[in-house]
Amino acid sequence: MTSQHGPATSGIPRQDSRSDPRLPGPAAPRRARISVVICASTYDRWDDTLAAVAAVQAQSLPAHEIIVVVDDNRELRLDLATALAGVTVLASAGLPGLAGGRSTGTAAATGDLVVFLDDDAAADPDWLRDLADRHPMTPGPTAPDTSRRD
Repeated sequence: MTSQHGPATSGIPRQDSRSDPRLPGPAAPRRARISVVICASTYDRWDDTLAAVAAVQAQSLPAHEIIVVVDDNRELRLDLATALAGVTVLASAGLPGLAGGRSTGTAAATGDLVVFLDDDAAADPDWLRDLADRHPMTPGPTAPDTSRRD
């Protein structure tokens, strides 16, 4: 039955799922937590390595963590661990070279994204913010809690 004001209803208001507080709303994206891995292997780039770490520490969006992986140089690893407070310094556990160091850093990382910076590079101050803006993390779908029995 239709009236001049639209279709007739049974008098029970329809529940729109968008206004039902029991149903989850759209998940809001959040910024990715970014782990930065820097591989090092020689004292020849000591100053460069420290500058690379300092550039990551000075980012406009802080890194979730900074991991420095040292390839086959115990003394360098110990000295970097002493010099770099708040930075995880690890010995490479993989094959010698950059690939082994990156694999070690990736395995240790706990962020949503893992990025690599050469030990002789200095990142632009907005590098991590730009990466996070390009890779927003959207949580997966959720369902209402049905475990409560009222």
